[in-house]
Amino acid sequence: MIYSYSKIKTDQNYNEDFKTYSTLGVLQFLPAQLFWNILKASVIGNQNMPNITGEMVQIDFWPKWYNVQNIKVVLNSTYIEPDVFIRFENFDCVIEVKKTDSFGQHYDQWESQIQAYRNEYPEGKKLIYIALGGNQILDAPSQEKFRHVYKSTWQRLIREIDKALQERVSVIYKTETINLEIRILQSVMDAFACYNEYVVELLDTMNIHCQEIKQPTKESLKQLWKI
Repeated sequence: MIYSYSKIKTDQNYNEDFKTYSTLGVLQFLPAQLFWNILKASVIGNQNMPNITGEMVQIDFWPKWYNVQNIKVVLNSTYIEPDVFIRFENFDCVIEVKKTDSFGQHYDQWESQIQAYRNEYPEGKKLIYIALGGNQILDAPSQEKFRHVYKSTWQRLIREIDKALQERVSVIYKTETINLEIRILQSVMDAFACYNEYVVELLDTMNIHCQEIKQPTKESLKQLWKI
């Protein structure tokens, strides 16, 4: 699917759903623990998130949960539809995706999806809710009912994917598994390129030479980004 878009063989409507599946949908083919390690590392304030996943039991994109009992905001619909739902052996994870890092996340939507999840899966398994993109404020939610909600950004996710990719590329003697992981990670980076999204090096991570640029020029400004 990624290649059909990059080769202009399908309608180039790079919407939120395409972005979700061409990134998270491809990452799902990594080993479960590696997939989670990347997701967790992209989250702000992830100290209380679980470390060990167990196997990935189930992953659904845009599941429809029809049990809307005790949900205040249903938005004129008979079901609740989170973007991604993952069942690991050790916990469950809901990911609500917004196309960009600018805006779009809402507390009402989090509350509705969390309650819909509880209605659908009442066994009381640990839930981790990740709000990916669309967070205007990146601090942790203060309300107790959102204690298991964690915020992430696309840029942080890209950086973690690129980090995992470079670690594997640098291995001298690559196994079949490593080569497979490289292909998967590179495919996700290619998908981000469809949105003109690349790894941006933050100011506090730059080397001294880059930080000492005094007179910005077209060439010197290029040093501010790792593309």
